[in-house]
Amino acid sequence: MPKPYKILFLNQRAAKVFQDLARDLAERWSPSLIGTEVSDVVQFGSDENLQVLNAPRWTHYNRRNYFTRIVSYLAYYVYVFVKILSSSSRRTLLFFVTTPPFMGLIGCLFKKLRGQKYVMLVYDKYPDVLLATGVLKEGCIPRFWRKLNRVVLNHADAVITLGEYMADRLEKDFDVSRTPLGHIAVIHNWADVELIKPLPKEHNPFIKEYGLEGKFIVMYSGNMGATHDMETLVRAAGKLKGHPDIRFVMIGDGARKQLVVDFKEKHDLDNMVILPYLPQDQLPYSLPSADIAVVSISSGIEGCLVPCKFYACLAAGSALLTICNPECEIADIVRNENCGKVIDLGDDEKLVESIVYYYENKDALQQARTNSRTAAVQKYSRNNTKQYIEVIEKILSDH
Repeated sequence: MPKPYKILFLNQRAAKVFQDLARDLAERWSPSLIGTEVSDVVQFGSDENLQVLNAPRWTHYNRRNYFTRIVSYLAYYVYVFVKILSSSSRRTLLFFVTTPPFMGLIGCLFKKLRGQKYVMLVYDKYPDVLLATGVLKEGCIPRFWRKLNRVVLNHADAVITLGEYMADRLEKDFDVSRTPLGHIAVIHNWADVELIKPLPKEHNPFIKEYGLEGKFIVMYSGNMGATHDMETLVRAAGKLKGHPDIRFVMIGDGARKQLVVDFKEKHDLDNMVILPYLPQDQLPYSLPSADIAVVSISSGIEGCLVPCKFYACLAAGSALLTICNPECEIADIVRNENCGKVIDLGDDEKLVESIVYYYENKDALQQARTNSRTAAVQKYSRNNTKQYIEVIEKILSDH
C-alpha cells in the first residue's frame, strides 16, 4: 500500500489566513509541514498535525526597499530548496504561493527529479503588479518573466487564485488544460470570524489605550505599499481636520507610509493617529474599533491581487469604503453585500462625503456594519478551506 501523502507548505511570511489554511489541510494530510518566518510579528506554533519549520532570520522578508526584498527572496529560495530536498519525498505535495516570485520553478525542478506534485496559489500576479506600479516597463524582463510563469503554471497540478478577475487574467498566461485539475480554482480568502468579530467600544482596550473614546473611527490597517492609493485617504483626512469627533487611524507600514507621515506633519493633522504593524493578538481589538474601514488598490492592480485585510474588515463588522476602480473583486463584494461604498481612485471629495454620510446616518452605518459581518460569516469564513481540500483530493485521487 502506498505511503499516504503529506503537504509541505512554503510561504516566506505566512499571514493568519495562510496559517488557517495550513492547519486545516494538515488535519486531512497529517503530519504536514510549513517552512516560514516565525517572529514577534508572525507568531505560529506547531501542533500534532502541522510541524512549523522556523525559517532562519536571514531568510525573513525584508520590505525596507527593493534591494533588501530581492536579497531576502534569494535567501528564502535557498532555504526552500534545502528543505524540499531534506524534508520531503515523492509523496509530499509541495504547496507554493507566488510571493516571493519564481518559487514555483523549484517545484518544476522537483517534479522533474522526483515526480513530486505541486500546487500554485496565486496571491499576487507578477510581473503585472510591478508594471502597474511603474517599477518595471514593458520589455525583455517582463517577457522573460511571463515565460517562466508559463512554465510554472503549465506544470502545476493545480492553480488556485483568489477571485474571478484574477482567474480571467491568469487564463491568458498559460494553457490551463495541461494541468491535471483542468481549470483555475477560484477560492476567496477569508477571516477567522471567531477571532475577529464585532466588539463594543466600551469593552475594547484598543479604544482606551489610544484615547479614542467617543470618536468616530475611520481605519486603514495593513500594507501602505505601492499598490495602495494612500493619497486619496490622507487628503480626505485633511479636509475633515476641523471635525472634532472623526479620527483617522492608520496602522501598518510600506513604501507609502512616509507619504502619510509627511502629510500629517505638513498639515498638522491632530485627527490622525499613525501606528506600526500590531502583533496578531491585537487584531481582535484594533479592527473592531473601526466604524469605517478603508481598503484601497491602485489603478491597474485589478485582477492582480485581492487585499486579505478586506475580509478581516468584513469580519470585524465595519462599514467598507473601497478606493479602487469599480470593476474588481472588492468593489463587487461591497456592492453585492451592500456593506459600504465604492470610491473612485483619486476622488477624495466622494470619500469625505461618504464618511460624513455614515457619521450622520447611524442607521445606515449600522446596516452596512451588519451586512459586512453577515457576509463574512456566510461567505468569507474559514469554511472556505474546505474548497482547497476538494481541489487537492481531486489531484491526488488517482495516486
